[in-house]
Order: sequence, then structure tokens, then C-alpha cells
Amino acid sequence: MSEMGDGKRQEIFSQALKGKRIPILTLDNKWYQLLTEESRAAVSGLEEELNGLLKQQGRLNTEIKEIKRVKKKLMGEIVSLADEAVQEGDAAAEQKIRINGWWRSAMRSWTGTRMSFWICPSGSKR
Repeated sequence: MSEMGDGKRQEIFSQALKGKRIPILTLDNKWYQLLTEESRAAVSGLEEELNGLLKQQGRLNTEIKEIKRVKKKLMGEIVSLADEAVQEGDAAAEQKIRINGWWRSAMRSWTGTRMSFWICPSGSKR
């Protein structure tokens, strides 16, 4: 039998894992029991990279929650100010609506650029 090329081997491996929910190895204690010191040293760079990406994902998830909280607050203010402006014809409320509208569009454009990628199990970007 001839040896399989690395690309073909990687493709078969990727297809076998596609759609499966595999735990993140560096967070699983069994990972450390499987590897010898020698084999662990060989993958230590990749392990550090993965752990760094997990930290980044955690920070981004926290940012998403904060942005959603701020958005909800601003949208609530916009709705209440719009009602107030319509009922009273208040110029100050209309100005606040314009300012909040600007914030909303700024938040939308900021989140659109910051959240343009996600860390996927397959390593691809969404």
C-alpha cells in the first residue's frame, strides 16, 4: 500500500470530524493523560495558540453581551423620546433622538467590523 498524502489525509480527517461536537482538547484533562512529555512538547506551540484564541473568543463574547446591553438601552431611549417628541412636539427630544440614532448607526457599523469573524471549531472564519 502506498502512503496517503498529507493533504488527502487532512481532508479525510476533516470530513470525519465535520458536524461533530468535539471538546476542546486543551480544556480536557484526558488530553494531558494521552500525551507523553515528548509529544506534548511537539504540540506546545499549537496548544498555546489555541488557548490564546479561546481567550480572544471569550473577550469577544463579553463585548457582544455589552454591546447588546447598550443597544437595548439606546433603543429604549429612542422609543420613549420618539413618543415624547410626537406627543409634545419637543425640539429637545427630537435632538436626543437624532443623537441616539447616530449612536445606533455607529454601534451597528462598529459591531459589523469587529464581529466580522468568529472562531469556528474547523478553524475557518464565518
